[in-house]
Amino acid sequence: MLSKDENKSVKVVVGKLKSEDDSQQNKTLEILDAFHPCKEVEVVSDKSAADETHIHLDEPLQAYSNRGQEVKFELQDGSERAYPGRGPSSLRVDDNLELIFHRTVRMPDDDRLHSLPASVGKFPLYNTADYVDRLPENIAAKGGIFLPMWQREALWIELSSPRRPAYNDYSVPTYAIRVYVGQINAVSGKSMTEERGATWAQDYLIFPGQAWIDGICVAPGVVRQFVAMPLGSGYTVEGQKTGEEKHGGLQIEVIPAYRRGSHKWLTMTEEQALRNRGLYLNETKTPNELGLHTGAKLRAYPPVPTYRKPVEVGDLLKETDGSGDDVAFLEVRPYSISDTPNSLS
Repeated sequence: MLSKDENKSVKVVVGKLKSEDDSQQNKTLEILDAFHPCKEVEVVSDKSAADETHIHLDEPLQAYSNRGQEVKFELQDGSERAYPGRGPSSLRVDDNLELIFHRTVRMPDDDRLHSLPASVGKFPLYNTADYVDRLPENIAAKGGIFLPMWQREALWIELSSPRRPAYNDYSVPTYAIRVYVGQINAVSGKSMTEERGATWAQDYLIFPGQAWIDGICVAPGVVRQFVAMPLGSGYTVEGQKTGEEKHGGLQIEVIPAYRRGSHKWLTMTEEQALRNRGLYLNETKTPNELGLHTGAKLRAYPPVPTYRKPVEVGDLLKETDGSGDDVAFLEVRPYSISDTPNSLS
């Protein structure tokens, strides 16, 4: 409701509100920051309770933001890397990473160190689902991909970016890659099922950065080649490490780095955050590391949490007329362009 009081009037003068008496200080019509809608997230101590509106006490904030991040795998057969007439020769991940399986010479097992042999071609890759009626039942049940390999051959895996030929292409997202042989880690020698402790040594490759993996690490700078051997022969790494040979094959785990800045996080009020942008929480920390406890409430905003909002007259001056209604006392004076101060646009 708008009204006018004889004893007190307010003029809107080229973007300024000014009272006739000096009881009201000058205020400027301006653009203010306002927050976009947010999602409220509660801290919980039970991991099974962590869902869209709950975060575990020891879960980093950016881990919450990256929930549901998918990794897309596909056999690549439409590029110059394809093996002519023999099927795809690379496994592509998110259009950012290619795993290329190279055929090479198997070196003699004579307890001597040999130089790494060069590639003599690429193995063709096939989707297990397309050959379930022709594969052994135990292989078909596992799914994934397979490749034909003689026991006289060996294999090494190239890590490449389909975007550019350079190995160290840091314009692509970062991935951690674990390679297992019969569920035994090729870098650390530990089983896939062993629980990783905080003091574990690095057991993965980093791409971009790592160009290839030649085999199973047995000492610094020394590997044993990836070769094909029948299960039950006693020759496999799995058999030597666990005393059993039931898994076999290669297992490759690809873990994308967290996307950063998916949310801005607050526990303070929005007014406090507008005054001090340093109040946004560190997304790499867990609620526990931030000093929060079970039941605490966090607010997750979009990456750009605020937008510019024009000030309305009611934001600048509001009074109550006794009836409970807000009243803005205004007197509007028109101005021509020539009257408008240069400082205002």
